[in-house]
Amino acid sequence: MRFLLRERNFYIKRLSRFFGGQWKRIAFLGILQILLLVVSLVTPYFYKLLIDEVLISGHLRVLAVVVAGYLLSYALETIFSGLATEKGNGLVNLFTLRIRRAMWRNFSNHYTHEFRAYSAGELKNRIDNDVENISEFPVKQMIQPEFRKPIKAVSL
Repeated sequence: MRFLLRERNFYIKRLSRFFGGQWKRIAFLGILQILLLVVSLVTPYFYKLLIDEVLISGHLRVLAVVVAGYLLSYALETIFSGLATEKGNGLVNLFTLRIRRAMWRNFSNHYTHEFRAYSAGELKNRIDNDVENISEFPVKQMIQPEFRKPIKAVSL
């Protein structure tokens, strides 16, 4: 386990130069994920109010609060999800673009006698596959593990 953390930190440090100046966007994305978590925790409370207060106790005045709460929670969830998708896609696309540019720069700065003869299509496919694998790394190794902790804490 210790080795995996050390290796993960090594790769995060190596890839962090491609995030240059995007830490505010990452923090905003993290805040949006926390807000989505909070909004998703409010919905079961309104369900409880609907069952306990409206259906069992017969307090119809609470029904307006429950309906308004449901509408507000779904509206906020839609807004936060849209913003998170927009910012996340922008971040991943910028990260992918920077990696592709760096890889093309590395390929174009080498001398041609150092390369084996590949066709242009094969070289492009290799670069695309490498970029896809690298672009998935920050999401799987940096963002998802950090947001699993609060979800696990809430589920306990």
